[in-house]
Amino acid sequence: MTTQKSSNIQNNIYWSKLFNRVERALGWFFFVTGLVMLISYVLYELVLSLFENTQLSLFVKVGIFFIIIGFVILLISIIRERMVLSKKDKYSEVEQ
Repeated sequence: MTTQKSSNIQNNIYWSKLFNRVERALGWFFFVTGLVMLISYVLYELVLSLFENTQLSLFVKVGIFFIIIGFVILLISIIRERMVLSKKDKYSEVEQ
């Protein structure tokens, strides 16, 4: 029990410093921004190549486009849900 308390105290001391919080936030910001940029570029190129390919029927092209749009909307929805629920979690400070 004392080991867990000392580790919690050390954790609180670490996160109480502004530099540590900013450092972590910047790291996540750059990581997520780069990931979104790369995924956006790949999806953009995929959509362009689908519509430039004359051998695929319009039905298949639209179907693939809808799948991509649906996936992106669902992904955004899940991320938003997680962010909102994590702020309202009444058990977030309960220790196991």
